Amino acid sequence: MARHFILGVDLGAHSVKVVQLETGFRQLRLHDCHELEIEPGDEPYLARAARALAKLVADHDLRDTTIYAALPGDQLSLRLLALPFSDTRKIEQVIGFELESQILGDIDEVVYDHTVVDHTPQGGARVLAAAARKTGVRELLERVAEGGSEPRALFAAPLVYDTLVDRFMPGRSGTFAIVDVGAERTNVAVIRGGRVVLARTIQRGGGELTRAVARTYRLAEAEAERVKRSSGFAPHADLRIEAGPHTQMAELMRAALAPLVRELRQTFALARVELGEPVMAAHLCGGGSQLHGLPEHLQEQLEIVVERLQIEGGPGFAQLADSEQAQATMPLALAVGLAGATGRREVDFRRGEFAYKADFSFLRAKATYLAACVLAVLACAALDAYAALHKLRQDETVLDQRLRAETQELFGEPQSDPEAVSKRIRQGIKMDELPVPAATAYDLLDEISKNMPAADKIKLDVTELEIKAKKTFLKGTTDSASAVDEIAAGLAKIPCFINEKGDSIQKGAITNVVGQQDLKQFTLTISSKCP
Repeated sequence: MARHFILGVDLGAHSVKVVQLETGFRQLRLHDCHELEIEPGDEPYLARAARALAKLVADHDLRDTTIYAALPGDQLSLRLLALPFSDTRKIEQVIGFELESQILGDIDEVVYDHTVVDHTPQGGARVLAAAARKTGVRELLERVAEGGSEPRALFAAPLVYDTLVDRFMPGRSGTFAIVDVGAERTNVAVIRGGRVVLARTIQRGGGELTRAVARTYRLAEAEAERVKRSSGFAPHADLRIEAGPHTQMAELMRAALAPLVRELRQTFALARVELGEPVMAAHLCGGGSQLHGLPEHLQEQLEIVVERLQIEGGPGFAQLADSEQAQATMPLALAVGLAGATGRREVDFRRGEFAYKADFSFLRAKATYLAACVLAVLACAALDAYAALHKLRQDETVLDQRLRAETQELFGEPQSDPEAVSKRIRQGIKMDELPVPAATAYDLLDEISKNMPAADKIKLDVTELEIKAKKTFLKGTTDSASAVDEIAAGLAKIPCFINEKGDSIQKGAITNVVGQQDLKQFTLTISSKCP
């Protein structure tokens, strides 16, 4: 069976992470994952990150993969919009107008997309919209393309974490968050019902802790990073802290983590206001989340359940579950790869002028396989056509037998030419001889109703109406003898009641109604040509 590889790319601040997924018929598994640090230097970040990605692709022979990437959250503007309608076409029409009043600059200078997160009982919808400057999207795509990579899609990084929930946390209920603590930014995705319903990127991460260690202990940044990883910890009530250096480290980390804690608290408070329910738990991932004691520290500060994100292995993902380092650093790259592999509707900035233009060079490498597939399709089409023709011939035989039987009964001899039979029927049968009435009793009742005098002219109450073949009988009460004449005159206009002599309507005796001198009782007997 042919294998197809998908590459999910996470362009981190300090390293590039890629996850290689293998897809096949009804299967998806992790093939491999790789990480490469971005070289320090004075060059722009994107140039160095793109070079690291190109090196990863070349070193691990990943050129024949379909690449999906994510635009970092610090380059995005995310907005949760409440709209009074849920029609998809209307939402697409108004997103630009809604964003224009909430972003800086001209709407023509940004590329934007959206996803509907849920619907309100009143028929409205909550929409999560993301916008990015065209200059930033263009620069990222150009830099990556220079290294020989062309992302098929460019997702909004904070909005793809729900693919992890679909794959590894099915059936998870309630409102919770995935907090991806990177080196310089922290992605927060609030998830409810398996969908990201609120997201933001906080401009703080593990790099803040490294720089705090470097300032306090007067170390180079590389050495401070080593000290943080080996000796750093986040203080919490269950951690025994000894006097001296441990106390200093505890206070240092508490102060360095305070801004991140404050931003997380504000994010979860906003989620409670927007969604009407609190965030009950947070799952940590990212390189910065590996700090010892961080889950316990955040749990004390935020007063919610905080634990590290656990990606259970399952079929095809065991190697990821077995590596704590991969569990922490690869979730975003994995989420991006899963979004591309599953074909879910995601916020994608490859639209408009940035739309992906397919490169068909990979088809040449699979020409033999594709030719075999085409031949198999043609063979299936030929078999289907033969089966359809065989069925039509069987139906033709049955219809021919029926035609012969019917014409034998009608003409006394069997015939098999449909046109000849039709011609003979038209010549031998007149339309007025067919047992089809010119009008039904219902049609005649409709005509009687239409030709009665208007209600504002006479007072009429029909007490009996009998419509039979060739005869109609009507009995009722009215307010005067002249009204009976008007009724008869109106009914005389009905084609079924008209005859050559003009005497189709016979009036009966007009009598006073007992006890009501102002009402006259009458009867009409009408000769009818139909029904």
